[in-house]
Amino acid sequence: MDSSPFDIPELQSLIGRYLDGKDIKTCALVCKTWHKTYQPLLWQRNRLLSSYGATHASAGFGDWQDSVRRNAHWIKDLDGPETDKAHEMLLSIALERCRSLMSIKVAATTKDERDKWIQLIKFNPQLQKVAFWYWELQGGLDESLMVETLKGLDKLQHLELRTASFPFICRILESVPSLRELVVGTVVTSEPGSEDQDGGAANKTTWPLRSLKITHDNSKLPLCDLLSRMPVLESLALECVDEKSRQGLTQLIKEGRLPLLSEISLREEGDYTELVDALPPQHLRSAHLQTFYSSTLKSLLKNQNQSLESLRLFGFDDYRALADVFYECPRLKEFVVENESAFEMLDVCHLLYKPWVCMDLERLSVPIGVDHGPVGDAIAPELSEAMAVNRTKRSRKSGWQLAENLFMNRFCKLKKLRDVNFVIDYKKRALSLDHRIDAGCKTVENRRDSDEEESSDY
Repeated sequence: MDSSPFDIPELQSLIGRYLDGKDIKTCALVCKTWHKTYQPLLWQRNRLLSSYGATHASAGFGDWQDSVRRNAHWIKDLDGPETDKAHEMLLSIALERCRSLMSIKVAATTKDERDKWIQLIKFNPQLQKVAFWYWELQGGLDESLMVETLKGLDKLQHLELRTASFPFICRILESVPSLRELVVGTVVTSEPGSEDQDGGAANKTTWPLRSLKITHDNSKLPLCDLLSRMPVLESLALECVDEKSRQGLTQLIKEGRLPLLSEISLREEGDYTELVDALPPQHLRSAHLQTFYSSTLKSLLKNQNQSLESLRLFGFDDYRALADVFYECPRLKEFVVENESAFEMLDVCHLLYKPWVCMDLERLSVPIGVDHGPVGDAIAPELSEAMAVNRTKRSRKSGWQLAENLFMNRFCKLKKLRDVNFVIDYKKRALSLDHRIDAGCKTVENRRDSDEEESSDY
C-alpha cells in the first residue's frame, strides 16, 4: 500500500486533532491488518486490458503499471486480450513476477517456444485452467508446441480452445490425463499430413473427462467415436446435433456407455424424446434443449421430474404443457424459456390449476403476453371460485385482474427467487404484473405480505 497520502500536512493535522496517541496506534494497526488481508484479495484476480494503454497513455497508466509490478505476486487469474504496447509491458511484468497463477487466458498466435505466453505457462506449473483464444482459424498456435507446453501442467483441469481438429483433441486428452473439462469453439478438419489422422482410433484408451462443450460448430467431429472413450462424462453441450449424431448419442446412452451423464445442452432443433427416454430414471440434473416437441417435455417430466434442477427450453411454444413444470419438479432451481412468442393470459391461468411444488426456484425467465381481456369462469376451479367472489365483493375487478392477483400470490411464495425476467408483450392492455416484476426481486420481497393478505379477499 502506498503511504504517500499520509504525508499530506492537512491530513496529519486532521488525524492529530481528532485522535489521541492510543487511537492513532489502533488506526495504524487496523491499516496494517487491512493491508495484509485485503490487499492479496484485491490482486488475486486481475485483467490486463489492452484498451487501457490506448485510453490512458498518461502518467496514470505509469502509476498503475508500478502498482501491478509491486503486487503481481498476488495475482491468481490472468486474462490477456489483444496485444498492444501497454499489454506487452504488463505481460513482461507478469513473466517476471507472477508465479502463483491458477488460470490464464491467452490471446496469442505463436509457433515459438520462447514466446512470453508459453514461458509464463511453463513458469506456473500449478495452473488449473488455460484458455487459448487465438483468433485465426488457420495457422494458429502450433499443435505440437501446445501439447508439449500443456504436458508439464499436471494439475490442469480446464482447457479452452478456439479451434481444434479431432486428432488434436485426442492428442490433448492423451497428453493431459488430469484434464476434466474441455471447451472447443469450432471443430475443424485436420490438415493433410498431420499426426494421427484417425484420432487414435486403434488406441482404446479411455479418458477421465467429465465435461465436454462445443460452443460453435461440431459438424466435423466424429462425436460417437469421441464419447465412447469418455465413460465418466457428466456434462455434454453441443451446438450442432444432426440426426446421425443424435441417434449415435442415444445408442451410447442405451448401451450404458455414458452412465454418469446428468447434464445435457443440445442447441439444434430436433426431437429428443428417444434420447431422454434412454436416460436412467431420475438421473438428469440439467436439460437445455432446442425443441418444439411436447413429447420431449412430457418424457422429461415423467422420468426426470424428481432430479431436474435446471431446465431451459428454446423454441418451445406449447405453454400449457410448460405449466406442468411448476407442478412436477420439486427440485427445480432454474427455469428458462426462450421463444419469440409468449404466454397468453389464458395460458397463465393454467399455472393456477394446482399448487406449485418448485418452491426452490432461484431463477425464472418466461415470456408472458398480456394482450387478452377477461378470462372465462371455467378456466380453472380456483379461478372460477375467485371470480364468483369477485362478482359479489369486487365487481370492479375483471377476470384478468383476478388471474394476475392469483398468479402473483403463487409467485410471491417463491422465497429463494433471486433472478427474475418476465418478457412482457405490450399489445392492448398491460397488467400491473409487469410493474411488480420489472423492478426485480426486491420489489417482490416488499410485496409478499401485502399480496398474501390481499389474496384472502378473493
